[in-house]
Amino acid sequence: MIDLHLHSTASDGTEPPNSVVAIAAANGCTTIALTDHDTLAGVAPAQEAGIKLGVQVISAVEVSVRAPSGSIHCLVYFVQADSPLGLELVQLRGFREDRNREIIDRMRSDGLDVDYETIRSQAATDNLGRPHFATYLIETGRVASVQEAFDLYLGKGQRYYVSKSQLDASQLIELARISGSVVSLAHPFRDMDSYGGQLRPPHQMDAARKLVKDLASVGYQAVETYYSMHTLQETKFLLHLCDEFGLIPTGGSDYHGSIKPGLQPGMRSNGEPLGIPNDVVDRLVRARDALL
Repeated sequence: MIDLHLHSTASDGTEPPNSVVAIAAANGCTTIALTDHDTLAGVAPAQEAGIKLGVQVISAVEVSVRAPSGSIHCLVYFVQADSPLGLELVQLRGFREDRNREIIDRMRSDGLDVDYETIRSQAATDNLGRPHFATYLIETGRVASVQEAFDLYLGKGQRYYVSKSQLDASQLIELARISGSVVSLAHPFRDMDSYGGQLRPPHQMDAARKLVKDLASVGYQAVETYYSMHTLQETKFLLHLCDEFGLIPTGGSDYHGSIKPGLQPGMRSNGEPLGIPNDVVDRLVRARDALL
C-alpha cells in the first residue's frame, strides 16, 4: 500500500514523524511521503523510522500557491533541503510566522489572553498554522470543533483570517524543475480556501478540468487522484484527466492525526484502501530522473 500525503507535528499534524510512519506501517503501507506544510523538518526522523520498519519514506512537502482559480495546494516530491525549492521553503516559513503573529494580534484585540509562545509550546512545533489556533479556540471554549473554528473565526473572510504570501503556480513549477522535484496538484475537488471544506459539487468538474489543463500546460506532472475524500465518480474523472493530459495519478489520505478524525494512513475516509497502483511511485521517480 502507498500513501503520498501525510502530515506530522512538523506542521499541523498531531503525531510526530516516527509515529506517522509506525501507524502507516501497521496499516500495511510500504511507501509513504511525509508532506508537511512548507517544511522538511519531519523527513529525517520519518526516514529513520522507515528504515527500521521497512517503509520507504519520500521527502516531500505541501505548498499553497496562487492560480487563476484562487489558492490551491500542491504536493512536491523528492525535495532536498539545499535545493532552490528547499531554500524557498525557508522564506515561506518566515512569511507564515508573520501571518501567525498577525492572527495573535487580532485575537488579543478581541480580548483573548494569548501569546505566540503559548500557542507554539502547546503545539510542540515551530511551524504553526491555523489548525493550531483552532485548537486554542476549542480549549478556551470559544468553539466545539476545528470546523467550527474555521467557519466562525479562521476561514477566509472571518475575523482572524490573514492571507499569506504565496508563490504562483508557474513559480513553483520552475523552482521544482531546477530542484529535481515533481509537483502534483493536491485534492482538486476540495475547497482549498478553508480547512476541511466540503467536496465541490459535480457541476464544477468543468472548472477542475480547466485547472488541471492549465497546470499541465506549465509543467505540472501529476494530480492527486486517489484522495481519501474523493468520491468514486471524482476519482474516475481525474483518472480520465490524467490520461488526457499525460499526468501521473498520485494519491493520499491527508492524514493529520486527531485534528482530522476519521482519516488513517493508506485508507479512504470510508475505511477502504486508497488503492493507489504500485507503479505510481516508479512513474514519479522517472519524472524526477527526467529533470536531472
